[in-house]
Amino acid sequence: MSLTWFAPHVLKQLEEVIKTGKIGICPGPIKILNPMPSGASWQPKNYCDRFKLVIPYGGHTVDWDVILQASSPECPPDFIFTTCPNFVSFDQIKTILDWDPEKPDSLLTILRELIRHYQKYQASRLEKYSRVQFEYSTLTQQTDVTDDDVEVHVTDEKEGPINFLIRLGTQFNGIPKIYKNDNGDTALLLVTFNSLEGTKITPKLCLPPKIEHALGSPLSWRIPAFSSDGCLMDYVPFVQESLKKRVEMVAYNFEKRMEYLFVFLDHFEGAYLEFDRDLASKATFLFEQNGFFFIFHIDVPQNFPMGKPSFTFRSIYHSTFEKPYSTTVMNYPYNQGWSAKMMLEHAVEFIQQYVDVFQHNSVQNGVSALTAIA
Repeated sequence: MSLTWFAPHVLKQLEEVIKTGKIGICPGPIKILNPMPSGASWQPKNYCDRFKLVIPYGGHTVDWDVILQASSPECPPDFIFTTCPNFVSFDQIKTILDWDPEKPDSLLTILRELIRHYQKYQASRLEKYSRVQFEYSTLTQQTDVTDDDVEVHVTDEKEGPINFLIRLGTQFNGIPKIYKNDNGDTALLLVTFNSLEGTKITPKLCLPPKIEHALGSPLSWRIPAFSSDGCLMDYVPFVQESLKKRVEMVAYNFEKRMEYLFVFLDHFEGAYLEFDRDLASKATFLFEQNGFFFIFHIDVPQNFPMGKPSFTFRSIYHSTFEKPYSTTVMNYPYNQGWSAKMMLEHAVEFIQQYVDVFQHNSVQNGVSALTAIA
């Protein structure tokens, strides 16, 4: 859908909503549907000024119709709440009084206030579900999770599940910048009460895709299971601490990889060809020993220093199967408890000793570049 269909002041507001990407806790995408003009079809420049917003909320969505006036930008928006139409009265929406079509975030500010009213309305619906109400009140009163950090969604169906979407407040300091979002990253915990008695609870950690990739696959790490006799005021801090420790481990491993590669770069200054600064996962050098030139490549695993780097020697003279002849070795002295400087010292000694073996194997098993050309 082209946003150019909208009146200029409406377009400005929608661009800000899209750029921000989310209105409440639940991340986007925010959908803009059914654009329509309010003026007569025969009028020139009959811009669209009304539309439906589909806003992610609590693991579901809310649908609100927004009505503006193309011919009167100074008029604040009106709303038709197709989802729970009576959750707020217009005299409660204070930010409408500050409507200014020249400020691109005027609509966004109103929508954020509406989401907060919707949060409070949904939380108030828990009063008739004693177990779930207990979970909500103890979570928001006895932990560092506040009412603003929880999006409650009560399904209108009688036996439908109830969702808590909880903002965990986790900081992702120290992990590689390549995994971070410029607008900030939020860790969420979606807790589903599959029965209204709260006897069956399903938790799910929701992370931005890049952060999830940075922390590793579910096979290497996952949040603690929820105990059948547990409660959220104990479980959520447990998840927060578990996630914090995982982030700290990833940050520590990244710091150690950087430290390790930098001692190589400093020692072999002027000899390196490339270096992965984003993830500190590899570096490549051009070395020479006794007139024999070769490429030396280091691959550093994500779990370094526990995981051992691999060394690849690559010939510039010989090939095999139309690729440069190479050998990858890991049988060199290594101890994860060594300092980066000591690891370098042992690696340099190994490289100097292994070059003769590699040169011999390259000549014996590879095809000379000159022979290949001939």
